Amino acid sequence: MTNDKMMNNMVVAELIKNEKAGKGYAVPGEDRAVFDAMLDELNKATGLNIKYLAQIDSYTIPGSGEVFDKYIDRIKSESVRAFLLPNMCIDGISDKDNRILDLYLHFKNSDEYTSLPGIPNPAHIYVRYDNMLCKSKSKKFAKKMIELIKSPRDVFYLPFTTRKIASWKFPEVKDILISYLKEDSITEENFKLTESAEFFEWAKKQITIGAILDLKYYSETDVLSVIEPFVNSGDKGISLAAKKSRDYILKKI
Repeated sequence: MTNDKMMNNMVVAELIKNEKAGKGYAVPGEDRAVFDAMLDELNKATGLNIKYLAQIDSYTIPGSGEVFDKYIDRIKSESVRAFLLPNMCIDGISDKDNRILDLYLHFKNSDEYTSLPGIPNPAHIYVRYDNMLCKSKSKKFAKKMIELIKSPRDVFYLPFTTRKIASWKFPEVKDILISYLKEDSITEENFKLTESAEFFEWAKKQITIGAILDLKYYSETDVLSVIEPFVNSGDKGISLAAKKSRDYILKKI
């Protein structure tokens, strides 16, 4: 056994220990019966002995995709659903892009979509969706995805997916990205703010930087004129993003 594999097994063992103690990974009581039935079917199909959510999230499990796809709609916890996603995508399920997008929309309409001040942000959920959706190579569902990024919170949650959509160079997407650079375009209301004011300011900055970087795909004079003022921003991150996009566009036009 290699040192890396030994270290990985030790890490997973610690995660399982925490899960058994009710820390970290957790399957809510209302989902336990469905989760156990899913594991029973998974183990029969694969010949494995998976018992914990930590194992599902830590390992690639060939043959798990169809099993997880069968049960995921019956699981109420958005956290548990999110931990099933990577294996669903790696193992392959039918109509994968549309399926993951629909599952994200379910999350978007759930109570777990936002968090109150002092409660951890659901990054463990939306990061996994972003990692899956950004791999889409089909523009078949472009309309649904473009509709999604009209929401500033979804742009914040799905930065890599937003970049993928921007790379498709739809004019409508350019307009959406430019809109996020207008003063006061992101409000507490349209962001659906439930967190602190400090979190909101940080999120707005991330959306601004992302929009500036993603606009590089639209190498046009009007885009350059929108980006230029941000080069002299007092915020180092915004200024660097603007310089990067400006230089890229100048090489293209």
